[in-house]
Formats: sequence, C-alpha cells, structure tokens
Amino acid sequence: MKNTHLYLFGDPHGHPDTKIGVSRTIGPRLTTFQSGASPRSHVAKFDVVWRGLSQDIQALESHIKKQYKKYIVSHSAGRSEWITEHTPEQLEKIIDTIIKNNGYSIKKLPAKFFPVTLDNYKKVIAFTA
Repeated sequence: MKNTHLYLFGDPHGHPDTKIGVSRTIGPRLTTFQSGASPRSHVAKFDVVWRGLSQDIQALESHIKKQYKKYIVSHSAGRSEWITEHTPEQLEKIIDTIIKNNGYSIKKLPAKFFPVTLDNYKKVIAFTA
C-alpha cells in the first residue's frame, strides 16, 4: 500500500476556513494551487500534513467530513473539502485527537516542514520516520 497525505490549506484570503485534501503527490497538487496566482501575490502552501496508508487517510478524511458536515457549505466539486469557521490551527488539534482516539496509523510530519510549499516539498517527500 502506498503512502498518502492529508493536508490542511488555509483560506488564502484570510477567512477562517480550511480546505482538507488528500493527495499521494504533494508537488503536483501544490503546483495546481499555485498556478492560479502569481507567486508575488500568493504562495500556495499546506499548513499541516499527515502521512499514512491510503486506506487510513481516506477513513480519516471521511471521519472529519462526517463530523464537520454542517461546516461544509456545499458538496459540489471544488467546495466539498472546505470546512468553514475553522482555521488550520484549530483543525490540526482536532485531527490529532481523532487520529489518537481512533487508532489510525497516521503520523503528522514534523513542524520544521510547515508550511509545505513548492520550495520545500521535496524534503517532505524524502522524509522517512
């Protein structure tokens, strides 16, 4: 089974909303987010990243979306991963607790890698622990 990542992406316009996403490939995902804006006005970044087996990451994402369903304002494409009224910092603590209480085999990457950007994502990929 391949490792997959769950990431938090804070609203780049300053709203207290956070995108929860899943990706096996961090670099291409960051590239997609960066391509919509000049790096002089916005730097795409993942505020926090967890790594685990795909099945565990998928289960965690489902758990979070079910628990915070009322904060997901739309279930249409491009909107179903946004949890409103929760910052990345708030969700980080919540997700850590969900992982601990449910026995998911998922590890948060060390804080030294945050935020993960196109400038440092290769270090994240190379990191093993």
